[in-house]
Amino acid sequence: MAQREKFHHGDLRHTLIEAGHSVLNEGGVDQLSLRDLSTRAGVSQSAPYRHFKNKEALLQELIDGGLHELMLAYQEAADLAASPKERLRRACHAYLAFAADRPGLFQLVFESNGKFSATSISSSDDSPSFVLFVKMVAAAAPGLPEDKRLEAASACWSVIHGFASLKSHGEFPKEVDETSLQINVVDIAIAAIRQIV
Repeated sequence: MAQREKFHHGDLRHTLIEAGHSVLNEGGVDQLSLRDLSTRAGVSQSAPYRHFKNKEALLQELIDGGLHELMLAYQEAADLAASPKERLRRACHAYLAFAADRPGLFQLVFESNGKFSATSISSSDDSPSFVLFVKMVAAAAPGLPEDKRLEAASACWSVIHGFASLKSHGEFPKEVDETSLQINVVDIAIAAIRQIV
């Protein structure tokens, strides 16, 4: 009874979110279900529905949390670096660290088919993380016309996202030094901004 009361006061929601992260890390978004999460949490199968209308609502919560994590990483990059270009460089590496450290969440946020995808979330003015990334790109590229900022940010993002996606799927030949490649890829991503005219 005490366990149920504890969940009634809000802990079950947090427990389900944490269990969702575990499932994402273990098997990806396709393995996630509210039924499985209720078993992991030790509650009835109906209990999760008091906090999430359906699986899609939980997925949206995980996506929002992931984008918030990414925004905090960008903000930390901005706080640590002196020059605008170095801030952007650190932000790119933060994105790649997010992809490497949270592969299941990265897949959910940026690679899932359907409405949970990068095109519907990250290119929107409603995404603070992407808005911050665009500002960092603009600051790193003095003279970039305002109407080209979104395009420049998209060019930069597409380069680092491509690397992150290929790495997460183990697509690089084993002979490739991925650490060295990552440094070069970030340089290429930043250089891509200058190609936008």
